[in-house]
Amino acid sequence: CTDLKRCFTDESPQCLCKPTCDAVGAGICNIGGFCCSTSCVGYSKADMFPTPDQPRCGSLINAETMPWCDGEGMDQNFRFTSRRGQISFQVLVNCEDESPGNCTNERVHHFQNIGPKENLDDDIMVDIMAENKKILDEEFHPGGANSPASEIYTLGLTGPGTPEISFGKFLWTSTVRHLVLQPWLMSVVSFGLLEPDYGQTNSRLDPGFCPAYVDTDTTQFNDRLKLMYSALKDTVERFVPSDPKILPIGSMIAFLPVSGNAKVIFTDTNTNLPLVVLVKTADYPLFILLLALGIGIPVLTAVGGAGYMWLRGRVHLTEYRRAKLMQELVLRNLGAVLSGKGPDEEDDDAIPVENIKEMRGRTSFFYMYEEFIGNAESQRTVFAEWLLTASQLTLVIVPTIFVYMTAGILDDGYRVARCEVRPDRCQCMKETVGILWVPFVLRLMIYIYFFIAILELGLYLLSVSFNPFRQVLRVLFYLGFFFMIALTIICTGTMFLFVVLGVLLRPWLAGPYALAVLGALAVAAAMFAKMLKYQIRVTRAVNKAVQAYRSKVAKQIPSKTLLDALMGKKIQQALHDNGLSIPNIVIYVFFFLVVMIGVYFFLFMGFEAFTKSSDQDAALINMGIIVGVLAAAYQIVVGDGDPGELNHRVEVMLDRIMVSMEATLDMVARQIDIANKLYLPARKAFDEEYSDESSSEEEEDF
Repeated sequence: CTDLKRCFTDESPQCLCKPTCDAVGAGICNIGGFCCSTSCVGYSKADMFPTPDQPRCGSLINAETMPWCDGEGMDQNFRFTSRRGQISFQVLVNCEDESPGNCTNERVHHFQNIGPKENLDDDIMVDIMAENKKILDEEFHPGGANSPASEIYTLGLTGPGTPEISFGKFLWTSTVRHLVLQPWLMSVVSFGLLEPDYGQTNSRLDPGFCPAYVDTDTTQFNDRLKLMYSALKDTVERFVPSDPKILPIGSMIAFLPVSGNAKVIFTDTNTNLPLVVLVKTADYPLFILLLALGIGIPVLTAVGGAGYMWLRGRVHLTEYRRAKLMQELVLRNLGAVLSGKGPDEEDDDAIPVENIKEMRGRTSFFYMYEEFIGNAESQRTVFAEWLLTASQLTLVIVPTIFVYMTAGILDDGYRVARCEVRPDRCQCMKETVGILWVPFVLRLMIYIYFFIAILELGLYLLSVSFNPFRQVLRVLFYLGFFFMIALTIICTGTMFLFVVLGVLLRPWLAGPYALAVLGALAVAAAMFAKMLKYQIRVTRAVNKAVQAYRSKVAKQIPSKTLLDALMGKKIQQALHDNGLSIPNIVIYVFFFLVVMIGVYFFLFMGFEAFTKSSDQDAALINMGIIVGVLAAAYQIVVGDGDPGELNHRVEVMLDRIMVSMEATLDMVARQIDIANKLYLPARKAFDEEYSDESSSEEEEDF
């Protein structure tokens, strides 16, 4: 026996005598009162079966399914050895999901089937292996800094008694915000801008805990967390005693379980002992308010914005239909108009009901879109029809782009976070549970809306009559279209608000992106304003010239509605042909933004390749380059030259438009004059003949 207290050694089959026994009832107490435990030398041999007291020879039970005997022929064989302590075995059958170590089968121990003491934590000074300490210190303090460059740093631990990665992990975080607001959620609402950077090292405890497993709901487990926290904190702060690196204020080491609240561990200043505190979302109302405002404001804006666009669209459509009906009524009754007996232009009752129904069926969403970009009733080539149809499809798809992207980011982000440590990762990635139903429903609504939109567009292109089915389909299309617009406003608005927040929290990382986006939008807005100003000046000059010319032909065209019908559309068409209509301006601005996106793509690829995004100096240089690009773009598309040049351009455009306008009005005036010369004498003769016939009939009656 070996007496550890008196350092007495006796080479005998009895190998160990201690002042205290590490196993209850093990060994025999000698004369000196010490407990002598007998253990075996070499490898132990055991077969593990799920059923207690099962015969060692499986063929005795079932020769076909259990063809082994005396351990020979088994599929799995393991050899174990222990240099200190003993080995315990357990067949994991009917175990608890939350506590994998709690199973119906009892543990079997290699030494006389007597287990060790329940808790030796107080006798073991757990620590991190020396070589792991050095690696952790170097990785955790890059360049001698007090903290990592990343915002979340995983402190992986392995060894006896450490928590399984499938249950939870230790980490250092620069702020408690990352524990309250899940990183995947911040990535979704900010399109990845506020997603924290990650770092990681793995260390091993040596010595570890005995027994290796304890229930995670017990006080003993929390006590072990405190000991592991102390080992980690001592390593990252005082690995080099002469050069301590105290963690920054606000940062913390926490234990983050896979499910449930994070546990922040810190040292109590009064007792100098570690304490475990649960991080509850309700304890941080400011974060909740920030998230609620970041999502609530876009929701309210979306409801108000979509509702306003719906109402304004209805008002505009009603006014357009009335003006269009009145113009068509005047043109259909041109003879009566020329003779001064035309319909009253202010009398809505003069419009036939069937014409109103026909106009409602004709002026669909896609008809109004064609009117917006040109003339819905003009003849077009086959190629122009293809382009128009492609633009209509694009118009249908555009409101769904951001919604579809957001659904994808939410789905991918939550799945990755949820399945990160699942052993059945492939099966986990296929599951749709909880919040994953949100992107599923969003995608389903997009598919349904797209089907309705394609059906509505197809029936419009086929000129199908406005039957009850089309009436219901049109209502469903409008509901889907404005609902998608509302969802787009919510997605883009939320992203914008959290991008602004990202600029405040991470200025050197988000600054170049925010400057690029806001700068491009500012230049695009200035470009739109400049072109709109030019269009307004040209339109005002054209209207003034047309008004003066209109007085010359007023005698030939006495009806104001007829003049408006002939000239209003011609003015818009002339502006469109010369690139001064609102759709043309929007297209020019759109192409400018596409070019800027291409320029930014190459710029930011270079930034990522040759600079560090979180570096302050690199960020300033990158922002300077972006400012230079924006200044050049502004000078090209917005910069004004000589003020007299704009006036000259307005005069040139006015002359070009008025040439076609005057030619059209002269032609119409000549046609009406010819019609008057032919129509009025015929009308007069008809009236006289009708008057003579009426007089003759009266004389005969008399």
